[in-house]
Amino acid sequence: MGIDEEVKAHRKMMDDLKRATNFNSIELDTCIKIFEEVAKPDPVGTGKVLDRQGLIDGLTRLEQHGLAQVDWSQSPLVDAFFSTLDANKGGTIDMREFTVGIAMLTKGTLDDKIRFAFNCIDINNSGSLDRSELGDFLRCLIQAGPAVAGSSLVSTEQVQQMVTQAFAVMDVN
Repeated sequence: MGIDEEVKAHRKMMDDLKRATNFNSIELDTCIKIFEEVAKPDPVGTGKVLDRQGLIDGLTRLEQHGLAQVDWSQSPLVDAFFSTLDANKGGTIDMREFTVGIAMLTKGTLDDKIRFAFNCIDINNSGSLDRSELGDFLRCLIQAGPAVAGSSLVSTEQVQQMVTQAFAVMDVN
């Protein structure tokens, strides 16, 4: 591939990402720069990808640009984020998955953000939430710290009470 083809391919990729993310040039460049700094070569040779630690490092660096501050290395939510961002379920996150996922979280519509949160909670990908999934998610929020959960640590019984109350209000069928 000659230089002209590489330049054209890069411009096309950037245009595609700009359309898919609604990021302005600075936001897109920042997201890609962070991805490039923390990503590792893909074992199958198709570019760079993030593993779990790379995602933690990327999310931590994005905090400098306004992403909510969470101790990602200690957060059980990182596995849910990883699974949700790994759109093709390949076990790694490529630049497009990372960039589009971050854009959805930061610039997406309320429906996009709700869908992302739902997908993080719906661990078994059933399309619905059961009591166990909601309880696990609430526990993760609480373990992530009072600043994230808006609460102090609570007991298992208190989490079960919250789940029961939530299902009483939300479970219409």
